[in-house]
Order: sequence, then structure tokens, then C-alpha cells
Amino acid sequence: MTNLPIDLSIEKLVFQGWGLGYCDGQAIFVPNTLPGDTVRLTHTYRRKRTTFGTVDTLIQPSPLRNKSLCHHYPTCGGCQLIHVNYTDQLELKQAMLTDLIQQLDPQFAYTPEVIVPVQHTQFFRNKMDFSFATHADKTVYLGLKERGRFDRVHPVPDCQLASSHMATLLSRVSQWATDHQLSTWDYHAHTGILRHLVVRESKTHGGFLLMLSVSEPIPTLLTELAHTLSVGDLTQTLPIRGLVQSVHAEASDHSLAMDTSLIAGSPIITETILNTTFKIAINAFFQTNTHQAEVLFQTLLDVAEFKPSDRVLDLYCGAGTIGLLVAPHVQHVIGIESIPEAIENAKQNAVDNGITNCEFYAGRVKNLLKFNRYDPDVIIVDPPRSGLVPKALNRLIEQDPHTILYISCNPSTLLRDLRVIQESGYRVVRFVPVDMFPHSFHLECVVKLCKEQ
Repeated sequence: MTNLPIDLSIEKLVFQGWGLGYCDGQAIFVPNTLPGDTVRLTHTYRRKRTTFGTVDTLIQPSPLRNKSLCHHYPTCGGCQLIHVNYTDQLELKQAMLTDLIQQLDPQFAYTPEVIVPVQHTQFFRNKMDFSFATHADKTVYLGLKERGRFDRVHPVPDCQLASSHMATLLSRVSQWATDHQLSTWDYHAHTGILRHLVVRESKTHGGFLLMLSVSEPIPTLLTELAHTLSVGDLTQTLPIRGLVQSVHAEASDHSLAMDTSLIAGSPIITETILNTTFKIAINAFFQTNTHQAEVLFQTLLDVAEFKPSDRVLDLYCGAGTIGLLVAPHVQHVIGIESIPEAIENAKQNAVDNGITNCEFYAGRVKNLLKFNRYDPDVIIVDPPRSGLVPKALNRLIEQDPHTILYISCNPSTLLRDLRVIQESGYRVVRFVPVDMFPHSFHLECVVKLCKEQ
């Protein structure tokens, strides 16, 4: 490859939001670039046989570039496309998806439909995961991880994705931590007390649910924080419904609820989707864009074309959202989820909504499918970003449904799994992408597969 520096023309975007250009026939992936950019690279590095570049100078900007809606871009790792008009974002995502299908699944002939857009491109997220960190002057702050860095936290008090009340909440929690001189997690030494603040907001009923992740229990201090925030007093301008403590002493960096205990208020929050009300625990899976979730689930119902006689198996069902929305259209629904608290939420949600044709079971999908024959007509699967593990995928196919509805937030793992399903005698009949996450490369997809006759 040519010696540095390199002047590189960016030809397209690929999933993960990287710009792609070629030098001497070699692909180079460059962050924070767009098709049409010409950039000068002064540093390249290889990782797993892939070459990446670092931009020194933007020689010629792409016509797609606009002034970013957020002054934290590109340091903050939350948004990759916030400097692009939304209509252009959709075109970039459509091109990325089509290119990915041609790359990963070229032998199967299907074309994704036009992306279903969002109506709200700001302040739409109902859940945010902030990390604690400490300034040089010993004041504590909350923010989001810098792009590509596990150990750096960028203060983002005015995130364009979160509620307009978020700045006030972060300020009050940070001040409490500073006043008590609480240490924050050191990602190298694996020491410190404060790790994460997870915030859920009900977009349809109002109010917030907080989970504070710590390396050791601090119930007395958190009780004081609950008093400071007036947890449980829903007449406040910033109504906080509950505060939960999660103890996470391991070195691994994630905000998943571990050893949890309720400090004050309620451990759940309520949302209403398509006239169905859901109670959601802090660690239960629920779509992070409430308003667009209605669009996503209505798309699923339209694509599915359920029959009243259908028996449905809902895998990775979370708090029962999909299963309970499907229930009025079918004979029976069985939901499976590995998080026991989510299953309890699902059962209560069924009772609260007067739905009697649903059952919910806690357990790992691959295990319950191994030991039970459910004889479903339709299987709905909405797995984590990593997709289906091989055993779960194979056992899903062994259940022999006539229809599989696959909902995915990761097109790469979706296409990997679709290849296996199609090789087992199914064909894709609908492929509908739904934009749930404006300003990012992420994309939700609803795919319907039917068994070949």
C-alpha cells in the first residue's frame, strides 16, 4: 500500500457506520466519514486482517455533510449520522442494508422493502445508560462512552436523544455523588464505587425509573439520594417512580441488572403500546423508542397475516410485549424469556390487560426448545443483537412451524441466521426495515419466512 499520508476518497458507508475507501486495491475503513468525502490519512492500523485509517484532514467534504444537531459529535459514541439530514440518513441505511445482503447472503433472491421512517428524530429514547466518571477537580459527572473507547466518558448533559429533563436529573445525581466524595469506576484498576446510572422514562404515562449500578452496596447513601430526588412523589416537575440499586463487583463493564434491590418507590414503569399497557422492570427488554415501537409492532401484525387458529411461540419475549399484542389475533401464545423478572412482568401484563390465551415461561430458549415440543404454527423470534446461538436456531427449526417471523436490530446476525433457516426449507416472503434509531447506523428489520411446500 502507498506510504503515508494517503488521500482517500470514501465510496460508501458500511454497517458500524464506517466509511470505506480503497488505496492500491486495499479496503480502508475510516470513522466519521461519508460517501463523497476526500480525506487525508496520517495513520493506519490493522486489526483482524482489516485496515483502518485515522483522518488528519478533511480535504473535500461530502455534499451529505451538514452542521451536526449535537455539539458532542463526533467525540460521543452515541450517534454516527447526526451530521446528516434525516432523509439522507434513510438513503444511506437503505444502501448499507442492500450492500450487506449482497455481501452476506448473495445466493438467496430477496430485496428489502423501503425503510419505514420515524416521525420524531429527537428526544425519543425511553432508556439511557450513563457512566460515572470524575473530573480532575474531583467533581463527579455522568456521560456516555467516547467512540471506540471503553475507558473514557464524555459528559453529555444535553443529549439530543434523551428527555429534555435529563440534564436536570444528571446534574442532581452528580452533585449528590460529589457531595459525598464517592469514587467512580476505574476501567483499568477495576476500583471505585459508582459505575452506571440507567434511566427509563415512560413516554406514555410519564415518570422515570432509575437504577444505580455500584461495585458495593451503599443503601444508606442511596436512600438519601431517593429523598433528595423525591422518589415516589409524582407531583414533582421531575417525577421519579423508583430507585433500584444494582451491585456489580466484576471487572466486566456492562450495566445489566445484577444483584438488585429496591431503594424507594416502585421497581416498574408503565408504557402503553397499541392500546395495551405494559409494566416493565428496569432490566426487562423493551424497545427504546416507544412511539416507533407502535409502528414496528403494527408492521409485524401487518406482515404476519395471523389466522385465528394459529398457535404462536414467542421467543425472547421480554415483558410479553409482542405476544400480548399478537394474542387477540390468534388462538394461543407461549412466550419464553431467560429473565425471571421479565416473565413476572409478562404474566402481570396479561392479567392487567384481560388477556387469557397467553402462557409465559422463564428459561433459556435453547434449553426449553430441547425438552419441549410446542407444535407452533408460527414462531416469533426477537433475539439480542448477537442473534441466535446455533443450538437455539437449530431447535427453532426442529419445531417445524409453517411461518417464522424474525425481528432483528442487527442486520449482520439476521442475515447469518436467515441463511441457515432458508437452507432448511424456508423462503423469505417479506423483508421490512424499520428505522428505530435515527442518527445511527442501527436498523430494525421484520422478516417473514414461510416453509416451502
